Amino acid sequence: MWLSFADMNRQLGASEVSFSAGGPGRVRARGALRVAGHDVRVRADARVRRDGQRGIATAVDGIRLDIGDLATYRPGTGPSEGLHLTRASARRITREAGKIKALLGVPEIARRLGVPDGTVRAALRDEDRLHRLTGAPRFLRGLTGVNLVDTALAHPALLKRLGLDPSLFTALTRLTRPRIADRFAFSFQLPEPPSGSLRLRQVTVGRDGIHADVRGTGLLLGG
Repeated sequence: MWLSFADMNRQLGASEVSFSAGGPGRVRARGALRVAGHDVRVRADARVRRDGQRGIATAVDGIRLDIGDLATYRPGTGPSEGLHLTRASARRITREAGKIKALLGVPEIARRLGVPDGTVRAALRDEDRLHRLTGAPRFLRGLTGVNLVDTALAHPALLKRLGLDPSLFTALTRLTRPRIADRFAFSFQLPEPPSGSLRLRQVTVGRDGIHADVRGTGLLLGG
């Protein structure tokens, strides 16, 4: 039995998502969600598995939502999850004195960057010190690693300064991992034949779709 990605895209993904091969036993989902009036690009990976003797199911992980080229949001509480500036937007922010001062003016962010209070105060008073501090490659790496979730919720004005819509971020934080995963998950059950039985032996992912090795016993063929 063959489940082509072309058919899945038409029947399961509608216009929001498309499926393609993501490696052995994996399917890649790419698409867009409309959140708080904004189009947010979404990436997710699904592991395809046999579900009992007659079903195919998926487990979705690796969910990432791209907010333009400004930031990425990954639902969850792990070290790499939450709201993070992209490298491009972090670089732009370090070149704009007003925005980087707004960031450093939030004590929680300065602490997460590992910048001492005295260094922050000096940088906020002196442009040359500010450029030396924020121009270092280590600072840029640290800035992209800071999870801005709780800070952004407490300081919505900061989001605006950075070019992020606070209502969009609030809506994103309400999207739990299961709710997003449901958008990309799919399952399939073999039909029960009029006679005999059908059993699913193996499921593999190929370039153009999902191949299911189905074996039948006691089936009546012909008309």
